[in-house]
Amino acid sequence: MFKRFKYCYLLSFFWLSFAAQAQTAAMFEFGTGFQGDEWMNYDAGIAFGYSVIKGESLNNGVSSTGFVGVKVQKFPIVSPASLRKEENKYNGLTTDLWNFPVFVGLRSAFNLFEVKKGTGSYIGVFPECRLYFSPFLPRKIDYLEHQEYPEPDIVRSIKGKRMSQWATGFGGGIYYGNLNRAFLALKFETNSIDSFESIRSLDYKKDVFGSRSRQFIISLSLYGII
Repeated sequence: MFKRFKYCYLLSFFWLSFAAQAQTAAMFEFGTGFQGDEWMNYDAGIAFGYSVIKGESLNNGVSSTGFVGVKVQKFPIVSPASLRKEENKYNGLTTDLWNFPVFVGLRSAFNLFEVKKGTGSYIGVFPECRLYFSPFLPRKIDYLEHQEYPEPDIVRSIKGKRMSQWATGFGGGIYYGNLNRAFLALKFETNSIDSFESIRSLDYKKDVFGSRSRQFIISLSLYGII
């Protein structure tokens, strides 16, 4: 069932690529969010695709865009001391975890009203869906293991299994601009990317990364026809 779902994404994208009136589009986005107890320092991405323009008046201002891109996610590791108000529970040498998922997606945008008559700038809304693939999930942690005085602390390194991951994402938001040229969008997204899947199974303090949970991201993106 999930494989069929992935193929639907891909077929939709390739259909848009050859559709009439298709124009090349680019998108840049930058945001932040969280997964369980872990906050992202940032979530940034770039994508390219094809946009099918149907018009820019109030009655028919609609476009559909299929795109493919890549994003980068940076997670600072939150220590158990921060989570449980205790001290000396985690001396992590690994301070950040990185994930680089690639994605294909489909976005449809709808004009609601023109900001000022004759300017060609509109306020509108859009839904969006994505299929993500993370080729290599974070899987290694380095930390210090405390020893009784006067013994020095020992540097430990543990690794989870090497693995990749498929995930889906859904979201939407509002935009300001022109569908035929460029617009700025504010988007909220939830997805099933689990950046900690491999390291969660490690022997050292599994609860540092909590249980499996969804990502929730708010982002600002710039979209334009190129």
